[in-house]
Amino acid sequence: MIVFDIRTDDCHSDFIARVNRDLESEAGKSYLARFGPVCSPQWWACFDRGEFRIQVQCGLVTHVGPRINDVKEEEDVIEIDCAGSLVVIDRVEHWA
Repeated sequence: MIVFDIRTDDCHSDFIARVNRDLESEAGKSYLARFGPVCSPQWWACFDRGEFRIQVQCGLVTHVGPRINDVKEEEDVIEIDCAGSLVVIDRVEHWA
């Protein structure tokens, strides 16, 4: 299952805009300097050249979106059950 298919589906445009705002607020803006904003022509060129380290997690997606964590703070995550081992990925950090 592809969680994000942002090349062909713009239903994540609000989320992508939020990711770009978060990247813009980072000190030094090293990600933006190297790759450009997510989904920009520069970003897609980097993606197509294989400049991103891509990690594949195989398993059952058990949660996508906001939830309250153990310390009662809201987090925005993707949770995947990979053969009994739970992998939790922050959706904003997912891009980096």
